[in-house]
Amino acid sequence: MKKDIGLLLKNITDCLKKQADASSKASGITFSQLQVLEYIANSDNKRTTQKEIESFLNVSHPTVSGIIKRLEEKDLVKTEVFVKHGIKKSVELSPKGDILENQVHFQKGKIEKLLTMNFNEEEKEKLVYLLEKLQKNITLNLSKKTY
Repeated sequence: MKKDIGLLLKNITDCLKKQADASSKASGITFSQLQVLEYIANSDNKRTTQKEIESFLNVSHPTVSGIIKRLEEKDLVKTEVFVKHGIKKSVELSPKGDILENQVHFQKGKIEKLLTMNFNEEEKEKLVYLLEKLQKNITLNLSKKTY
């Protein structure tokens, strides 16, 4: 029987999301909030704009506004609005957010090891190459709406 690539990817994603949700439950944040914290942590000076987060997550302005608002309520990020060159909302990690993101980064490393524990270095590189190629195919087709 032929394997369904889409179903395999969905099952992997579901398992990863469950793992992330379970490990973040103690800190009271969601998978989406974790993604935002990690994105900010990897940005220059641990600061980015709301618009960049929207693009990264590929979600709407109200969705990101809600995520940022909840992170701000938990004192994990700080925001500032700049009006000078158009209205931009700057988002940066708070000290508490930085500590949490470091813990998440450590957990993510453990999950990466789990995902690739039976892979040699060449297989890991090939997997990343193929996944990036798959992502590019999907991104190109979605932008062209050729599906």
